[in-house]
Amino acid sequence: MIIEPPAPKFPHAMPTRENCDPTNPYQAFLWMLVALPNVAGAQLLMPVDYLQLISKRLWDLGARPVEEPALTYRPPPNMDAIIAGAPGDWVKP
Repeated sequence: MIIEPPAPKFPHAMPTRENCDPTNPYQAFLWMLVALPNVAGAQLLMPVDYLQLISKRLWDLGARPVEEPALTYRPPPNMDAIIAGAPGDWVKP
């Protein structure tokens, strides 16, 4: 069994495509794990530290970001929407 070391601290409040390094295994897919399908009430299903480990696992299994995304994340319009459980959504650009 492989025990992963703790993920490095993510330096931003919320992962976005713009603030994630596509060459860093811990960040390459992190922004894609925001507002997952059929999850209501949370932008992130798990803590960022754990989602970074998922990103690294995808990297270690050979996944690499190679295409421009077909969807763009649209965050909730304001903090009240986040508190009310609106995680934002993914839309066509």
